[in-house]
Amino acid sequence: MDENIRADILLATYNGEKYIEKQLRSLLEQSYKNIKIYVSDDASTDGTVDIIKKYQKDHGDKIYLKVNSKNYGNACDNFFSLLPMAKGDVIFFCDQDDIWKKTKVERTLKEFENVSSPLLVHTDLTVIDENDRVLYPSMIGTQKINIKRKDINFLLAQNNVTGCSSAINRALADILKKPEGIPVHDWWIAVTASLFGDIKYISFPTIYYRSHAHNLCGPKDMSSGKYILSRIKEYKRNRNIAFLTYSLAAQLLEKYGNKLKGKDKKMLEDIASLSRKNKIVRIRVLKKYRIFKNGIVRRVGQLMYL
Repeated sequence: MDENIRADILLATYNGEKYIEKQLRSLLEQSYKNIKIYVSDDASTDGTVDIIKKYQKDHGDKIYLKVNSKNYGNACDNFFSLLPMAKGDVIFFCDQDDIWKKTKVERTLKEFENVSSPLLVHTDLTVIDENDRVLYPSMIGTQKINIKRKDINFLLAQNNVTGCSSAINRALADILKKPEGIPVHDWWIAVTASLFGDIKYISFPTIYYRSHAHNLCGPKDMSSGKYILSRIKEYKRNRNIAFLTYSLAAQLLEKYGNKLKGKDKKMLEDIASLSRKNKIVRIRVLKKYRIFKNGIVRRVGQLMYL
């Protein structure tokens, strides 16, 4: 592999002192060495920054740290504050509490070889607990996600890209706009890549994804009756996710309107208007464009909370 390819890793942190050291070590021990780590700390109140500074002292050429004076409050804003600083050929997104497998960067970079158009690459994940014990060898398999779907119609309804497993090339980074009011970066990047480039998936798990009480999302056993009942009770959360589809469409129009044409633009205009429509109209429009989630459980839930 061409070692001249620069891989930039964007690491967003907030009160992550419990796990950040393991993650930093896994990044610095990657088999591919031409990397630069950009860290944005979201005004942590624990020892996270001190730990990062210790590693920065030993690996100053590899680690850049900025500490936010105020708390952004969401991963999307935190990651996008780092994006203008990343000048590498390929940009990786990294969470503070995971552990990267040694060949993650090397394996992912192979998918970008000889590709000049916008590209997003993401991978499967091995799920571990707070003590590094494997819970699920494959997060994608556990969640029963249809990973083959990468069309905009599907991705507007359901994100199947896990941000901490993903990377983008320079061509995608250069057209990527920061959204307003969208709290998750991976969903936004996925719909942008679907509209203007391509998405590739690596079935090999390249990271150990840590599932614990304080991370924002994690694997769910979709066949579990307990899970289904818990989701039915989460009215506000499910309603917010449903409306996020409309917000995504509105932001795509606002940020990329001059690049959008034909049926894609018309579809986004119709979906963006749904926040002001009644449930019957919403169902009719989503059916027209086949904006549905994967699987019966998710789809029924989607229709319940429109």
